[in-house]
Amino acid sequence: MFFYRLGHIPELALAEFNSLKTASSAVDTTKSGLKFDSKYLLTNQAVQASKMGSVVYSGKIYQKIESADDLAQVIADLYDQRPVKKLGISINAAINSKKLIQLAHEVGFKKINILHDKEPNAGHFKDIADWIVVFEFYGEIYAGVITDIADQEIFARLDTSLPGGNMRRGKMNLKLALSILNLASFGDTKYIWDPFCGQGGLIAVSLLFNQKPVICTDLSRAAIKDLRQNLDWIEKNAAELGINPEKSAILHIEKMEAQNLATASQESNMLGIIRKNFPKFDFKQTAIVTEGYLGPVFGQNLPTQPELYKILDEVEALWRQLLQQASILGIPEIIFCLPAYKAPNGEPYRIDLDQLFDGSQFELVELLPSKYFVDYSRPRSRVIHQIQKAVLKKNIE
Repeated sequence: MFFYRLGHIPELALAEFNSLKTASSAVDTTKSGLKFDSKYLLTNQAVQASKMGSVVYSGKIYQKIESADDLAQVIADLYDQRPVKKLGISINAAINSKKLIQLAHEVGFKKINILHDKEPNAGHFKDIADWIVVFEFYGEIYAGVITDIADQEIFARLDTSLPGGNMRRGKMNLKLALSILNLASFGDTKYIWDPFCGQGGLIAVSLLFNQKPVICTDLSRAAIKDLRQNLDWIEKNAAELGINPEKSAILHIEKMEAQNLATASQESNMLGIIRKNFPKFDFKQTAIVTEGYLGPVFGQNLPTQPELYKILDEVEALWRQLLQQASILGIPEIIFCLPAYKAPNGEPYRIDLDQLFDGSQFELVELLPSKYFVDYSRPRSRVIHQIQKAVLKKNIE
């Protein structure tokens, strides 16, 4: 049995997990021995946490803990398998830490690092390879050993090091970028198209984790300028980042012209410009994966309700056009974010999905049972990333 420590948006972690497993076998969150709460997922299916954007770490369940003797056995077994000197223990349950230290010393561990109600990160994991996690799940206590952990340092480095970076020009959360990339099926998909690429956060993550060639377009000339700077920096630091330039999409991207589509969008001839600039691409093997345009940057005061609905109408019109053009190109799937705006009280302001897809050749698919979108947001942000996935109807008939 495997366990996964879910990130701050558990539903997104579950949708991402399901998508990664669906690549080889269908997964239903109500079956297949899968259980979850707001913090943990327990299942008999394995996915690499280090390849996910919304999971903190993963590992193997040793056993259910009903007494101190059970935990002592887990510690002893771990030492027998790897007789090292250091042990880390993260306690997210009512466990006596002094007793744990005593047990660990008795079996042979020399240094024991105890974290109370705190998650080990990649830094802890690099210093101490063996980490036991003791946690409560539906009223029962389990002990597991971490086998894979998300490396937050690579995201932090990209956030701070990419030269083209301005929150007002589309700087994307990189862990969110990885999560929505993982929502794509990628069965027969060879390429990714990010039509609202901004400064290239999703492209940078794609180069690091799945290395598929990317078409990058945006409505902003400033964003395209930032994108080019960031791609130059990634290529110069490719070896250090773990990217093989000969096998990655970096050179492929640089040979393309990141087309500014502002005029094209206004003249409704985006389709012709895309075909002209990317004539060799087989769009029937291309997935659209994008954060999308989320509206203008708000100041201290949220716009009035009529102003918000006007913004949402503009975003809806933009996506209607893109859905139409994507269907003509034969693009099989689209994973994207729509903006939703937090209301002072009550439900957020949203785009009507039924209205958006009315008459479209695309159809929404469930990210979770009976759920067609997942919300991603931070407490102090007024904007919600409403994440959904649509598939060309002829591909699901």
